[in-house]
Amino acid sequence: MVETLTASPYFLHPTLSEDEITNYNCSNKALVSKTLFQQIINNQTHQNKMFILGLYYKEKKIYVEVAGVHDEELNNLIFIPSWIYQHLNYKDGDTINFLQTYPKIGDKVKIKPESDFYAYMDDPIESLRNGFENYSILMSNTTIPILINGIQLNVKIIDNYKKNQPSNIRGIELEVEIEPDEVPNNTSNKKPKLDDTLDETLNNLNNISGTANTSNTNTTTNTNTTTNNSTSIPTTTNTVNDFDDFSTMLPMSALNTNSNNNQKKFPGKGYSLK
Repeated sequence: MVETLTASPYFLHPTLSEDEITNYNCSNKALVSKTLFQQIINNQTHQNKMFILGLYYKEKKIYVEVAGVHDEELNNLIFIPSWIYQHLNYKDGDTINFLQTYPKIGDKVKIKPESDFYAYMDDPIESLRNGFENYSILMSNTTIPILINGIQLNVKIIDNYKKNQPSNIRGIELEVEIEPDEVPNNTSNKKPKLDDTLDETLNNLNNISGTANTSNTNTTTNTNTTTNNSTSIPTTTNTVNDFDDFSTMLPMSALNTNSNNNQKKFPGKGYSLK
C-alpha cells in the first residue's frame, strides 16, 4: 500500500514528447504508478469519474487530477507539472502526503492574467476559455500556466469563492471575472508650462551650438492615466450533477464578430457575451 509520495517533474519523464510535456505542465494533471492507481480505484467512495488527490508538503497544499499511469518501478513516484513543483517548494527526495478528495463544484472565479496578448487575437474569449480546458480543479491564491494558441500565459487565481477550498470546474459553466490592472498613485496629468517648454528648446539649441546655458529648466512630462474596470464574463449556467462530465468546460462566449472586424483589441468591458 502506498502511503506517501515522491514527486518528479514531467521533463524527467523518460518517454513523453516535448509537446506532451508542455501540455501536462499547463494543467493540474498527474501520472501515478499502476499500484497507486489501483489503490485509488479501490478507495473511491464517490460516484466521481475523476480521481483527485490533495498533495500536502510541509505547510503547502495543492490538488491534482490523476490522468494516467507511468511505467517507472517506484510505486510511490508521481509526475507533476513544474508549476506545482514550484508551488510546493518541493525538495527532491522528500516525501509528500496525499489524500483522496472530492472537491465541490465551483461556478465563479476571479482571475488576473499576467499578460494581455490574448486580447489581440481574433477571438480572445474563446482563446482564454480553451486555455482552461486542461484544468479540473482551481484554488485561490495560485498562479497557473495556460496555453493560448501554443503560448504560455500565467494566470493568477485571485479567488474561487470557496473559502480556501478547491473548486471543481469540470462539466460546468463558469463565470469569470478579470481583475483590472493597478493604477500607480503618483501619476500626474500636469502639462508642461509654455515658459518651461521654451527654456528647454533654447537649452537644446545652445547645446548644439556649443554655448553654455545656465538657466534652470523644469519640465513636467504629461502622463495619461487610464483605469481598467473589472470585467465580469457571465455565462448561462446549466444544471449539472457533480462530476457528470469528463471534459473540462469554461464556456465563455465568443465576441460578436459581425459588428466590427477591424477591432484590434478586446477591451474587456461593454460587450454582450452570449
